[in-house]
Amino acid sequence: MQRFGAHFIYCNPGCIVAKGVIEINEKGIVSRLFSLNDFPEELHTTVFYNGILLPPLFENLDLMDFRGQLVFSVLDKLYDAHPFPLEEGIIAQLYLLEGLDLIEKRILPETSLLKLF
Repeated sequence: MQRFGAHFIYCNPGCIVAKGVIEINEKGIVSRLFSLNDFPEELHTTVFYNGILLPPLFENLDLMDFRGQLVFSVLDKLYDAHPFPLEEGIIAQLYLLEGLDLIEKRILPETSLLKLF
């Protein structure tokens, strides 16, 4: 089992998990998704990233086209165009959006996308 955590997990427009953790089992299936706010301490073996974990919403898109925009508005629009939820029981396709302004929640010129799983 692998655990990935981040400041936010974007599952879909109605589900954004703050201080989120996603567990992926040995078959590559999302087995659990939860917030660290629900636990008094971080679980060991969790790899924590600075950014947003999300499904493959930016495939074949240039992040520079979105710089300066509010990240969750962009994610909602991309999700509406190509729904791909991140939820328990699905085969994991997990990306990290990093280098964001997490205070104003904006995409910056240095924002990058990394495929994790």
